[in-house]
Amino acid sequence: MKKNLPVRKRIRLHGYDYSEENMYFITICVKDRLEMLGEIEYSIWQKSFYEHIIRNEKEYLKIKEYIKNNVINWRKDKYF
Repeated sequence: MKKNLPVRKRIRLHGYDYSEENMYFITICVKDRLEMLGEIEYSIWQKSFYEHIIRNEKEYLKIKEYIKNNVINWRKDKYF
């Protein structure tokens, strides 16, 4: 018997060939953004994720800066 599973929205870029060689940036968060990555625990991941195809050097540098400042910006986040 099939369960009625929720339908997730598609987040991939329509028509993009993800098998192409390229740079990709993905952000993943644990469910409810709990601090639990220091220990091994399964069902911890928040559903879905954010992805961005890095298309040029300008985008790469912007993402690099985002990663660098992520720890600083976390203190400003409403879930901190």
